[in-house]
Amino acid sequence: MGEAWPEFMKAEGLEPVKALYYPHGTRDFYPLMTKALAMNPDFFDIGFTSQSYASLIIKAAREMGFKGMLIAPTIYSVRELVEVAGKENCEGFVYCTLPSEGPLAPPKAVAYRKAYEAMFGKYDNFGLRLFDELTTLLYGMELADSLDTTEIRDALEAAPEVPVSTGKGVWCGEKFYGIKHLLAYSFFMGEVKGGEFVPLEKIYAPLP
Repeated sequence: MGEAWPEFMKAEGLEPVKALYYPHGTRDFYPLMTKALAMNPDFFDIGFTSQSYASLIIKAAREMGFKGMLIAPTIYSVRELVEVAGKENCEGFVYCTLPSEGPLAPPKAVAYRKAYEAMFGKYDNFGLRLFDELTTLLYGMELADSLDTTEIRDALEAAPEVPVSTGKGVWCGEKFYGIKHLLAYSFFMGEVKGGEFVPLEKIYAPLP
């Protein structure tokens, strides 16, 4: 994804400054942030980095004085972000979500939350992190009428569209990756406000 991401940004009229990488297991992000801030970026896209890294990156960026926007194209647990990075440092952090309550929430996400709370009690929005991935796998099993992984793969590849929480998804990715194994579908963006995650709007994917 790293090589294609700058091209996606350019297509939207943005000029990527530079992609910075760090080794697995990094806990001190201040040296990396020093390099990043020296390039004077308008905003940071922290990518699909994991929950633990995201918290530390946000913490380092804000503690070193970065006032611009911080964004990420994936779902995080706002509770864990706030616990590690601090409530004030997380304010305004924008990332993807799948709302499970309120006017924007898809019915499937609402039903999932109710089932989750009935089974585990307190809900965490990170619980929906792989919701569509799981339901896609189940859909493939139904199409193939099999548990054989090759048959499931073939059935999904042949499907013109795949039902997801926000409507439908279609296979893409051949232009950048040489194979159509990327499922594109609409999603939601939101931001952290007062230590809570607030969905802002639905972003519609350009589906056929």
